[in-house]
Amino acid sequence: MPIYYACIAKGTNILLQAGPNKKYKKIVAAILGKITRNEQKSYVYEGNKYNYTTTNGYTFLCVTNNDYKTRICFAFLKQLELEWDPSESTKYQAQLEEHMKSYSDPANVDKASKVQNKISEVKEIMMENIDAVLERGENLKNLHERTTELESNSIQFSEKATEVKKKNGVEKSQNVDLAYHCCFGCDSNNIVCDLWY
Repeated sequence: MPIYYACIAKGTNILLQAGPNKKYKKIVAAILGKITRNEQKSYVYEGNKYNYTTTNGYTFLCVTNNDYKTRICFAFLKQLELEWDPSESTKYQAQLEEHMKSYSDPANVDKASKVQNKISEVKEIMMENIDAVLERGENLKNLHERTTELESNSIQFSEKATEVKKKNGVEKSQNVDLAYHCCFGCDSNNIVCDLWY
């Protein structure tokens, strides 16, 4: 859990805390003893980050690992500050622990992380779309090559068909002329076959 410890204090007196207080007791006491005005600060000590904000004499402090984003720490502390009601401090313990759990996963609360995750998802989808378009482009290129080849073959076929048609047409017309001349060259009483062109 990135938020290891959290407390709310008035001066040096800790009113409410959550997490293993023995581990951080000396450092937290030293920090609380140095606070004299309303401020917001972070300290790094032995691989942990100590973040606090002070408002109207109340200090809201949390301890996280050093990699935990500072803006999320201060968002957590701001949440505590906004909800804090000194008259109901005993009822706030469970809420403090719940906030610690919630803010320990930055993806739950950090808008920048949410946006970054959305961007990553969109980027992944776009990469898949680009791959599909490139694949489709290759298929279209193949289709274009086949179409060009088919067009070329159809032109050749058409030329050959015309050539064959002309050749067959000349032979047919010669046969028709021959049959015509033969028919009209015959006499019904005499079978005379006179061929002329």
